Amino acid sequence: MTHVGPVLSATVEQAEELRRLHTIITERDLPIPLRDDFAEQCTAVEQHLGGDEFTNLSRRIRRINALSGWIAAPVLIAAVVLYVVGKFTDLLPVDDVLTLFLNPVVIAVLAVILVSVLGIALWMRSANRRLLGPVYGRLLQRLTTA
Repeated sequence: MTHVGPVLSATVEQAEELRRLHTIITERDLPIPLRDDFAEQCTAVEQHLGGDEFTNLSRRIRRINALSGWIAAPVLIAAVVLYVVGKFTDLLPVDDVLTLFLNPVVIAVLAVILVSVLGIALWMRSANRRLLGPVYGRLLQRLTTA
């Protein structure tokens, strides 16, 4: 079962931080466009202040996230094929499909893909914590002292 608590909490926290950024920008009458997205707002603040730490890490996270989807697609396709074969055994040549998926090379490739996706997920979790923790903290500190 998926735990939505941490995801919901992070979303609410980002919304609060976005409001905080908007308040600082508005109160100080800074020439920074207000954005509806937290990451886009931080990028706009960083462009105004100079620097690229938040922007670079945010861009890297988005790229790796997209890559993980492409890497996970073969595993998803294999799972769907096995499900369909299980449901419609009278319409498909079950022995041929199962022989393909029970091939040790195919199993090894799918296992490597699965482990890669899990590794990417762990890296992304760490990178997001770094982005929303110390990297954002330094950006906010620079904004409040500017």
